Amino acid sequence: EAGPRGEPGEPGVPKTDVSSSVIHVQGAVDSAISAGATGKLHYWQTAVNTGGYTLHTNGEIEVHEDGYYFIYSQVLYYDASAFMGHSVRVNDVSFLRCTATTVSPDLKYNTGYVAGAKRLQAGDTVYVKIAYPNRVVDMHPDSTYFGMFKFSAN
Repeated sequence: EAGPRGEPGEPGVPKTDVSSSVIHVQGAVDSAISAGATGKLHYWQTAVNTGGYTLHTNGEIEVHEDGYYFIYSQVLYYDASAFMGHSVRVNDVSFLRCTATTVSPDLKYNTGYVAGAKRLQAGDTVYVKIAYPNRVVDMHPDSTYFGMFKFSAN
């Protein structure tokens, strides 16, 4: 049998925005490739886009709505270099970053993953940039990818 009902709590803030959207892009090359001198990855294919985003040929995702977004990225390296890493950049400014080292030149595979939440405005662009030029990246669709989803407009 339940006990007596307690006092009512403080009222919460009602959630009025129920719109959400998602984009997930993944590597579009079934091999490992050099990230090039600029390090900006642009070999993407769209796996999911529910609307509110444009994937440009330069590798940037343009956001079409203001709001709070969860942004993530994974890069799989196949490179014997000592250091590797990447950043997720918003409007050419680093937002998320990771750096790793290889165990040995014989063990070339290494994965970097970053994720975080950020307020974005319509027209903002988001892209992945390799921190060290010319690193070799595995661009298989299940290995290297990035995306975001909008979880609130407020």
